[in-house]
Amino acid sequence: MTDISNIQDLLDWRLLTGSHEWPGPDGGTCINEAAIVVAGFHYSPVGGPEDFPPCFSTELGMLLLSLNDALSDERRQKLMRFVLRLPGSKDVAKVERRRCRFLHDGIRGLLVKYGLPLDSISSQLRSLDDRRVFAGQAGETIGAAAEHNLASVQADAFLDGALDLLEQAFAIGRQAKPADTALIQARAARARGMQPA
Repeated sequence: MTDISNIQDLLDWRLLTGSHEWPGPDGGTCINEAAIVVAGFHYSPVGGPEDFPPCFSTELGMLLLSLNDALSDERRQKLMRFVLRLPGSKDVAKVERRRCRFLHDGIRGLLVKYGLPLDSISSQLRSLDDRRVFAGQAGETIGAAAEHNLASVQADAFLDGALDLLEQAFAIGRQAKPADTALIQARAARARGMQPA
């Protein structure tokens, strides 16, 4: 995995809920929009999976999109660890199903561990539409547990466990190429208006 700890411009990027026209000087995009910028694509608002670049895993991107909007401002910043994982993450349907099955079973296990209801996420994962529905529900379920259904300490442990599962799901199948940290830093700075295009 690429070490992004020295990429100050990216670390200072602030993840916000919803889609945005253009990131302001303080960051200000969702996780998927930030991933678009650091991947080197022209900035574009993301309202749904149809707005992802073709190299993004639709399922993992959809889960992150849903989770981005379900978390509080403070907890949402934990998603920055995935900004370099989305570009290059798309894989064949068989692998995407494996990722979703892994996430489905892992999230259900977390829900049981914390005494939360299990009926909030679909187990239908065959088609792309099924997996999109699952990913959206999974993000909402994780966000609701972290923000509304658990006490603060438990909520943070639950969210960390869910994000670790997501990290493992990214490791299934095709891996994104290691990032050039200097290039990523330059893209983030340019997007934030810190240097000319």
